[in-house]
Amino acid sequence: MPNPEHRTATSTDAVHATETITKLVTSRIPRRFGMDPIRSQRDMKIRPHRYLPDFDNSLYIDNSVLLTQPPEKIFETYFPMSGFCLSERQDVSVMDELLGVSIQGLDDQSRIFEQLNHYAVASPDLLNDQVYWTAIMLRDHGNPKVREMLETWSAHVLRYSRRDQLSVTAAFRHVGLAPDAMKIDPGSSWFHSWPHTVGRNRERWPRRPADSFSPPGAQIQYFERIKRQLEERNGQLEQAMEQKVQEHHHLVRAIDLKDEVIRQLQQAITTLSAKLAAPWWRRLLAGG
Repeated sequence: MPNPEHRTATSTDAVHATETITKLVTSRIPRRFGMDPIRSQRDMKIRPHRYLPDFDNSLYIDNSVLLTQPPEKIFETYFPMSGFCLSERQDVSVMDELLGVSIQGLDDQSRIFEQLNHYAVASPDLLNDQVYWTAIMLRDHGNPKVREMLETWSAHVLRYSRRDQLSVTAAFRHVGLAPDAMKIDPGSSWFHSWPHTVGRNRERWPRRPADSFSPPGAQIQYFERIKRQLEERNGQLEQAMEQKVQEHHHLVRAIDLKDEVIRQLQQAITTLSAKLAAPWWRRLLAGG
């Protein structure tokens, strides 16, 4: 279990990010790569056992995540039997994430597609595996399998894209480690909310990069996924439209029924008025 003395080691790739440190002891870790602050932060994120040798376990929280509960409760709830615990990304494959990062222009295109092509050749099934959300992670530094996985993951981030979610699944598969899964929504849970990215400017990255880097197979799979999503959305719209049509028909029938009731009432009023106007009816009412 974690050391009772809490220490927060901070490093960020957001140059203008505002950091609030609330722990008792704070360590500022220098950049490993002076000209590459992003990979410097990733190295500390991925290999806590090298930066925090005095600690047996660690909880990593991305600087866009806000905790709403004390870290102790997270350790108590999710401390992993496997030595590693993080959240799954439902319905998002490694292929989906690689193409998504490319489309958003979040990293160098040649690295992204070199990574995709290498994975496709070395382990094709990997591209269909799910992606993990790496903004919150619990790890056991003393677990040899975990340390091996972290070193492998770090190597992939240095060799390929710096977007570490693209290679975490490959690292798990490479060493045969099945992590414990937090069954939480990345957006919010009982202990966190996300994202909080005030001051982060995504527009500094290139948008709509050259699609020509993408191999034909990847492009086909991407557009097939988009097609499925559009078909699913179209089906939902058609269902909603059919429901509105039925509601319209019910409304028309209700209006017709109302009109018929009004017609019958008007007819009844006319008949009653005619009776009241008759001379014999007036004499009857007058008592004569």
